[in-house]
Amino acid sequence: MEEWAEDTYKRRGHIEKDVYSKGIRREKQRKENRWQARIKVRGVVYRHRASSRYACEDWLRAVLDKRILPSDTGADWLRAEQKKDMMARYRQMASINCEEGGLIYNYYETGDLEPLREYIEKSLLPHLVYYCCHTLQLGLKNSMIYSKEAIALLLTKISANRPVMNMTALCKRICRTKRNGDTYYFDHMPKDMRMVVNKVDYAPLEQLWKVTKDKRI
Repeated sequence: MEEWAEDTYKRRGHIEKDVYSKGIRREKQRKENRWQARIKVRGVVYRHRASSRYACEDWLRAVLDKRILPSDTGADWLRAEQKKDMMARYRQMASINCEEGGLIYNYYETGDLEPLREYIEKSLLPHLVYYCCHTLQLGLKNSMIYSKEAIALLLTKISANRPVMNMTALCKRICRTKRNGDTYYFDHMPKDMRMVVNKVDYAPLEQLWKVTKDKRI
């Protein structure tokens, strides 16, 4: 990989259509179309075949950007790209866990819910709405209901001094188990928790839902 990164020779590669055999059936040979990306490096031709042109373009771009080796074809380069994405996701999860843990510890020490409410309004609620839109495939009304119910249950657990290790994971689990749209708890929650939840500005979330359904973020 170090030698490939130091290679400065300009290459372009190309993508073309390819035909392959799917065997013989009823005395006739069956053929299927596919796409093939090719690049020549030091006299050796490397190929990557896929059913879509976009997959070949991604592979060729990854090779030219020196993110993978030309020999990383098929599942090899997909595994390398996925590993990089997973490492970024793990770093994000660790950062979220540290931030949420600090907020919960601060509440146990001071009893002040205001920092938690600010974090919920700015970070947790948009994350829940995005999760409800794309993962749970919910509409606007149910996304808002599930998010409010999850936040209400979360704050009730924290105020009752029950152990909460990860606020984001807990809220997602609540959303998954509340797909029937039952809002009984939110309608009958304690008054002090209702005051905290009602302070949250939910208006921007409707615009966020429109953007996430269009998958532009």
